[in-house]
Amino acid sequence: MSSSDEFKELVRSRTSIVEVVGDSVTLSPRRGGAEYVGLCPFHDDHNPSMHVYPDRQSFRCWVCDEGGDVFSFVMKHDGLDFRQTLEQLAERAGLEMPKRSAGYSNNSSGTGSSDKNRLFAAAAWAEREMHQCFLTGAEGRIARDYCAGRGITSEMIDRFKIGYHPNDWSWLLDRAKGNFTHEELFAARLVREKSQGNGYRDDFVGRLMFPIRDERGRAVAFGGRVLPGQDYGPAGDAKYLNSPEGVLFKKSQLLYALDAARDAIRASRPKTALVMEGYTDCIAAHQAGYQNAVAPLGTSLTEQHVSVLKRFAERVVLVFDGDDAGLSAAHRALEKFLAQDVDLRILTLPEGLDPADFLAKDDVDKSFKSLIEQAPDALQFRLNEARRTHGLDTALGRTRIADDVLSTLAAAGNPDPGRVNGILSKLSDLLMIGDGELRTQLSRLRGNQPTPRGGSGRPHFEAKSYSRHERVERDLLGAVMMFPEHFGYVAGEIGSDDFQSEPMARLFDYCRDVSEIHGPPAYDLLISKAQPDLVSLIVSIDSEIRTKTLSGPTERSTPGSNNPRPEFLSRAVELIKRRRQDQTFERSRGQIAQKRAEDGDVLDDQMKQLLRRAHETISVRHVRN
Repeated sequence: MSSSDEFKELVRSRTSIVEVVGDSVTLSPRRGGAEYVGLCPFHDDHNPSMHVYPDRQSFRCWVCDEGGDVFSFVMKHDGLDFRQTLEQLAERAGLEMPKRSAGYSNNSSGTGSSDKNRLFAAAAWAEREMHQCFLTGAEGRIARDYCAGRGITSEMIDRFKIGYHPNDWSWLLDRAKGNFTHEELFAARLVREKSQGNGYRDDFVGRLMFPIRDERGRAVAFGGRVLPGQDYGPAGDAKYLNSPEGVLFKKSQLLYALDAARDAIRASRPKTALVMEGYTDCIAAHQAGYQNAVAPLGTSLTEQHVSVLKRFAERVVLVFDGDDAGLSAAHRALEKFLAQDVDLRILTLPEGLDPADFLAKDDVDKSFKSLIEQAPDALQFRLNEARRTHGLDTALGRTRIADDVLSTLAAAGNPDPGRVNGILSKLSDLLMIGDGELRTQLSRLRGNQPTPRGGSGRPHFEAKSYSRHERVERDLLGAVMMFPEHFGYVAGEIGSDDFQSEPMARLFDYCRDVSEIHGPPAYDLLISKAQPDLVSLIVSIDSEIRTKTLSGPTERSTPGSNNPRPEFLSRAVELIKRRRQDQTFERSRGQIAQKRAEDGDVLDDQMKQLLRRAHETISVRHVRN
C-alpha cells in the first residue's frame, strides 16, 4: 500500500461516518445502532431514505441511489475535491497532512477563485479587518457608540467579533490588494457586481457587522445592520443585510452563534437550545449568561434548521416578542418542529418588550429563567392561543379551536403517528369532540392522505429498480463481496465481457485487478482503493446484498468440498453463464437463418459448424434444466 493510501486509511480509521453525516443530517438509530437513517440531503426527501452503516463506514440512499464512504459524502455534500476532503477530515481527526504528492491528485483542473480554502481565508481576513475598524478606527466610532447604547459589553464584542464597514464603496476592495483578487472577494460574497458598468463594489457600506460562522467557528458570511445617520443608498430600506448565498454560505443550514452555543446546549439538562429572533437578541442572551442561545439568519426557521438543532438539543425553546408579529412567527415555526421528534417549547415575552430589552432589565430577579422553565410545549401553546381567541364556552368556539390545532397538524405534514395519537386524544378530552370525528377532519385537511403507518417504524420508500439483466449482475458482484475467497472460481467461469452493464463490467475488472495484486476482493479492500464513482457503486451493491442475506433464507453450501461455495454465489454465476449460452444460441440461430436465406439448405462446412454449436448449446441447457 502506498503512503498516500496509508494516510487515507488512517484518516478513515479515525473518522466516524455517523458523526460526519450527523453534522448535517439528523440521524436516528435503527437495529440497536447497527444502522442510522435520516433525510437524504441529495434529493427532496420527506421520508427518511438515507441509511448510514457504521460497521461498513458507508452511506446509501435507497431512493436516489447516492452512496459511498465518508470521503464520498463530504465531497458530494460540501462540493469539495478529494484533496480538500482529505484535508478537512484529517484536520477533524487531529492528523497532520503529509506533503503534497502525486498520490493526492485533485482529479480536476483546479478551482481558481472558487477554491474553498482561499474563500475561507478571505472571509477570515474580512472579519479581522472590520473588527479592527470597529475597535480602533475613527470611522467606527458610530458603531461603538451604538453598541454602548445597547449595553453590549466589550467581552461580547470580542467573542462575536462585531465589526464595522466604513461608508466607503471600495473599502474592502482597496484593502484586499496584494492579498485577494476581486474575483475571490466576489466568490466569498464580500463584494457585489456593479449594477451598471463592469467591476465590483463593497457590499456592507456603513453597517454594523456580525460575522456568521459555521459550526467549526469559521467565518462564512456576514450580517450588516443599519446605523443612525448613515446613507445606505439603494439598500437603505433593509434594516439587516446578509451575505448572498454562495460556496461557503447556505442560509437555511446555519444558525447564528451555534459555534459558540453548542457546548452549552450539550451541557444543559435537559439539553436545551434557546432560539432568539435576531443577532442582537442572541448576543444579549449570551451576555446575560444564557450561552445556549442561537438565532436564524434574518429568515424564518426552516426544517433544515430544526434538523441542525436536533443534533445538539433535546428541547428547543423559541423566544418571541409578545406582539402579533411574534405570535405569527411562533405559529409558523411550530409547524416545522411538529413534523420532527423534538420537545418544542414556546416562550412569548410580555407585549412591548423584545428579548434584548427584557434581558437588560433581568439582572435581579432572573425572571427570564423562570419563563424558560415554564414555557408551554408546542401543542399547549397552540391550544392556549386558540382558547384565548375563541373560548371554550360555546360549541362554535370549541369547533374553531379544533380547526386551529388540526390545521397546524395538517400543515406539519406527517409527524410521528404516536405523537399524532397523543395530540388527538388530548384535544378530544379538552373539547369533548369524538376522536373519530377529529381524525376524519384531519384527514380532510391533509387532502385525504392516509395517516402514517405505525408498526416497526421502518422508513417506507420505493427503492430504485433495475432491469432483470442488471439485477443478475448486481447480485453476482454482491455475492463476490460477501464471499471474496471464491472470486477465483467466479473469474474462472465468467469474464467482464459477460456483463451487459458497463459499470458492472468495470467493477468486475476492478475486483480482478485487486485480487491479482492484493488478494481476495473483500469489501474493505475494494473500498479503500476505489475511485469515488466506483465507491458509490460498491456501497450500493454491498448494502443490497447484505439486506438480502440478512432477510432472506439461509444459503446452503455445495457438498463434498473443503471450501464449499455458498449456493447463492454458484446460482449467480450460473445465471450469468446461462445468459451467455442463450446469447450464443440466438446468434447461432440468426447466422443459420441468414445462411439458409443465402445458400438454401446446402450443408457446407460453415453451416455444419453453426448447427453443431447450436446443438451443443441446447444440450447444455437441457442438462442444466
